[in-house]
Amino acid sequence: MKIKGCKRQSFLDQAVQNGGQPIFYLIKCWDKEESFFKLGITVNNILTRYGTVKAMPYEWEILLELPDTAEAVYDLEVKFKTEMQDYHYKPKISFNGSTTECYTDLSEALQQLIQ
Repeated sequence: MKIKGCKRQSFLDQAVQNGGQPIFYLIKCWDKEESFFKLGITVNNILTRYGTVKAMPYEWEILLELPDTAEAVYDLEVKFKTEMQDYHYKPKISFNGSTTECYTDLSEALQQLIQ
């Protein structure tokens, strides 16, 4: 199965090679003109991934971090991207993941996870 983003096997292989902890994450991003949510998966620390202005040109805060197996975090991303496709948003400033993983609102299931 491939969704916009990375292929499942590619992510699973990357997680093994990197040896890091796979994490499903949700962050809120904003500036003076925009506010949106970005979800994703990583095998790196989120602060490392978005620690530069080039990597994340918006102010941001972590709303949710769910470490799990590579398979589980990948499946969570697929689930929430599918649930939230009607809320898809493309930020004005481009960054990694900005065209496929940003949303104006959250699904009810994702909202419940962050409470």
